[in-house]
Amino acid sequence: MDVKNMLLTQNFRSFSIPHPESYQFLKSMHDQASIKGDDTRHGEMDLPSALTLMLNKNSRNGLHTLSATGFSIAHPRGWVSRLAEILPSLTSLTIPYCKLTTTDFTILCNEFQNLKTLDVSQTRLTNLSGIEKLQSLESLNLSGLFFDTEVDLECLFELMKLRVLFIRSTP
Repeated sequence: MDVKNMLLTQNFRSFSIPHPESYQFLKSMHDQASIKGDDTRHGEMDLPSALTLMLNKNSRNGLHTLSATGFSIAHPRGWVSRLAEILPSLTSLTIPYCKLTTTDFTILCNEFQNLKTLDVSQTRLTNLSGIEKLQSLESLNLSGLFFDTEVDLECLFELMKLRVLFIRSTP
C-alpha cells in the first residue's frame, strides 16, 4: 500500500506538516493528481488541495488541529478560504512562517471563528484586522511580527477568553 492510500484509510483528528521536506512530499502528491481549477503558480504550495488528496472526508470534517510550518512558502490566492471549506471543525491552527497577507488573515478570522489556538508567528503579518471575531481564542502566538504602534494591538483586548499571548520580536 502506498503512503497516499495508507493516509486515506486513517481518520485523523490532528495533522502536522513540520518542515519543508514534508512540503516536497505534498507537492509531489499534488503534481501527480489532476485537480480541476488548480491555479497554483510555480513555486507555490497548494495546501488545501494536498490535504484533500491525503485526508479522507471523515478526517477533513473532524480535524481539530492542523500544524503546517511554511518556511516562507507561498500559497495561492484564496488558500485560506479553501482551507476553511475542507476543515470545518478546526479549533487549532499553527501556520508559522507561512506567508500571510492582511486579506488572508481577515478571511481566516471570518472563516475559523471556533479557533481556540492560533499561531501566526513569523508570517509577515502587519495588521490584526478581524481578530476580534475569534471570541473562542485562548492562545495566540504573534512572535516575530512587527506592528507600527501599540494601537495595532488594542484589538487583542476584545478577546475575552485569551489566556496565552506570545509576542516576541526577532532582532
